[in-house]
Amino acid sequence: RLDRSKTDFERAFRFFSEKYADNQCFLVVVSDFIGVEDFVDSQILKDVATNHEVVFIFLDDPTEFSIPRGPGYVEIEDMETGKRFEIPRRKFETLNLDVRRRRKVVRENLNNLGIDCMVLEYGKQFQRLSRIFMARQESFRA
Repeated sequence: RLDRSKTDFERAFRFFSEKYADNQCFLVVVSDFIGVEDFVDSQILKDVATNHEVVFIFLDDPTEFSIPRGPGYVEIEDMETGKRFEIPRRKFETLNLDVRRRRKVVRENLNNLGIDCMVLEYGKQFQRLSRIFMARQESFRA
């Protein structure tokens, strides 16, 4: 069973900051990053990013919002709370666009903080991730 509690990034980053205060680390954070807008503006993220190299990897499921068009409702589940609810199919595309827009703003804000971001699609993540880290390794050698 999945743990339905919301990811507490602030708590995780505080722990990381305390545990590795005297080290310089490479921190990779992997999530879907839905609903983290407030965290991106937090002081703890800024502090960690100042002292460590941080990379955010956004997991993306391209099939998440793929449903047949037509009349009726779609039942969806909030992964953070486990609550299920129905929304009209015509609003489903709007929800998709809103989630993607919010995540794009988060990526832009992270980039403004000097934090690298990348999006990995399910099914392609391992190939892309290995290419990303190989490219990073080559850039450090140069």
